[in-house]
Amino acid sequence: MGHIGVFNNNTLLSRTDPNYDTLAELYDWLAANPNAIAQFNHPDPSFGGTFNDFSFNPGAANGVFLQEIGNSADAYATYEPSFLQSNMAGWRVAPTNNSDIHTADWGFGTTRRTGIVAPALTEPDLLAAMRARRVFATEDSNLALALRVDGAWMGSVLTATGSLSLTVDVVDPDPEPITILLYDTNLLLASVPLATSTGQWSTLVEALPGHFFWVKAVQADGDTAYSAPVWLNGQAPADTLVINEILPAPGDVDWDGDGTPDFNDEWVEIFNPLDRPVGLGGWRLRDATGVTYDIPLGSSVPAGGFVVFYKVETGIALNNGGDSLSLIHPNGTVIDSFAYDHSPGRDDVWCRLPDAGSTWSDYCLPTPGASNIERPRTEPLKVKIFDAKRLTLDAWVIVKGNVTAPPDLLGSRVMYIQDDTGGIRIYLPKDHRLSLNLGDEVEVEGNLDIYRGEFEIEVDERSDVSFQEPGLPPPPLPIATTSLLEPYEGMLIMLQGQAVHFRGRTTMWVDDGTDWAKVVILGTTGIRKPFIDIGTPLTVVGIASQSSGDNPTRNDYRLLPRYQTDLILPEAPPVPSDWPLLLPETGN
Repeated sequence: MGHIGVFNNNTLLSRTDPNYDTLAELYDWLAANPNAIAQFNHPDPSFGGTFNDFSFNPGAANGVFLQEIGNSADAYATYEPSFLQSNMAGWRVAPTNNSDIHTADWGFGTTRRTGIVAPALTEPDLLAAMRARRVFATEDSNLALALRVDGAWMGSVLTATGSLSLTVDVVDPDPEPITILLYDTNLLLASVPLATSTGQWSTLVEALPGHFFWVKAVQADGDTAYSAPVWLNGQAPADTLVINEILPAPGDVDWDGDGTPDFNDEWVEIFNPLDRPVGLGGWRLRDATGVTYDIPLGSSVPAGGFVVFYKVETGIALNNGGDSLSLIHPNGTVIDSFAYDHSPGRDDVWCRLPDAGSTWSDYCLPTPGASNIERPRTEPLKVKIFDAKRLTLDAWVIVKGNVTAPPDLLGSRVMYIQDDTGGIRIYLPKDHRLSLNLGDEVEVEGNLDIYRGEFEIEVDERSDVSFQEPGLPPPPLPIATTSLLEPYEGMLIMLQGQAVHFRGRTTMWVDDGTDWAKVVILGTTGIRKPFIDIGTPLTVVGIASQSSGDNPTRNDYRLLPRYQTDLILPEAPPVPSDWPLLLPETGN
């Protein structure tokens, strides 16, 4: 919900009182007490809430006149997007800046103030000015700010059309440069620098139904003041922006240009199909988990233009395998949303075709900040596994082979297949629900990639893996331990030698006299490593794999056994025929 302060009443309103401990009850009280003057305090989920996202209540709206745009309760914070959200939802509130000190020395230790324009310093005049919303908020106790439109003071509601005269007055005895930022609702109309913080600026603005004008003034030292708006009666036209393109799985491209390609390179593109610019301050992006990004004041998207938001600023992490995203108007209306159930691939996108169209595709070229483009519709290359590994990365291929490690046996979403030229790792889509047997012949369609140095085919959809017929797995290929290298990667092989070294319960090295070869038992296999002495001869069957970091070495290649029976130890010697069947009894 949130915290609300109420002036000019004789009733003790406490959130611990069951008569007022819900937002609905307090709104009903405000509707029934027209002399009260209420204020939305620090609209922040970590300090009470945002009043059900400023859901409009017509009865209470006649009693809510103010809203904190700045607050010093903990660390100082400003709430510009929330100020836009409430006013664009239908509330008409003026900005305040309060220290929120709950002790007798309130008002000291801070230069932040709420200013009131009143004819006299009397209680009736102050309350009347608050009710009229002739209020400004300032971070400099010397800085005052006022706005008038066609002679009407800030806080006024006008019914007007055509051109209006607008005047801004700033007063500060300290000679400091200041910049006046004039906003039409959340769209910046003008930025005007003044050489000193005392002066007047006038201009003409066009009256638009349902809009409001207000001013933000920023001094050279960063101190900021905000005027109350002047509102125009009527209904503003709809702003029909769309989520146009998303990249949920960044890979090797530094999309945000910070010098490092990483998980923060996820991005979302918004498109404006209208013939006019749209301010974005107060708009929200929200994912399926409820993580929300409030777009700051000053952001906008031009007519027919695009704007891109990166994860490093939004904090929204789009799940590779499936998620949803909503674009929410400052008034709380969900303007657009998109949900997907699989990744388009690393450094690939989901996009609308055409821009703002109703059809989404995962077969697009990434075009952040520009019109969407469908990938050229070429046919996948039908190749042998050996030839697939020699194509450029991201090549679209179809390979056919027999299953040598069924899905999820050697890692989540991983299986291996092999044909008569080689073997390869297959990376399956999330929630693939594939059930395949050892030896089954399958056809796989996907894109060539490399994971930790190992070639793989990344599959987008479950249907891209098609069962052909039951079959037999190829027999393991015996190789020398020194040959556990790139030519055999992805293949089912056999090593024979002596155990020469152990590390924990999952890793050991085998040597046939040519060089050591590493064997790694993955937890997904359920294999229990038997007790083996150093020097014990053994045979190991499994998949030749690679797991390299930034500086690959020979020791990055390893053999991955699949089943307990892939570890073959010498049999115990037979029991001599002349041994007695029963040992003699001894003792008492």
